[in-house]
Amino acid sequence: MIYSGKFKVTSPFGWRTLNGAADDHKGIDVVGITDKHVCAVVGGRVAVSTIITDKSDRTWEWGNYVRVDGVDGRRYYYCHLSKRLVKAGQQVKVGDPLGIEGNTGYSFGSHCHFEVRDRAGNPINPAPFL
Repeated sequence: MIYSGKFKVTSPFGWRTLNGAADDHKGIDVVGITDKHVCAVVGGRVAVSTIITDKSDRTWEWGNYVRVDGVDGRRYYYCHLSKRLVKAGQQVKVGDPLGIEGNTGYSFGSHCHFEVRDRAGNPINPAPFL
């Protein structure tokens, strides 16, 4: 589970309207209800643990984020964190805390944007991993 406690999905994977414009949402937005710690859904290696603020880099929208390269070959992104609890190169197991849910980057309230990409970098529906 992405949270150690209860959570709710606030925006699903796929097409949605955001600020009046159609948007292909490549992840799922989730909000922790009983706990704000964001946890690894798979084991793997932390490939990225950073904050991007340069708006010429599209990933600035993720703000403070962690990417875990899973043992299954997929890439798992945990975005908009208020605080990162892991460093690049660190090995993580399922359930290990990665960060605290937040409101960084292009965000309209505290949540975690959770995204999964296959080996080729294509986004896949992350719902089964929750």
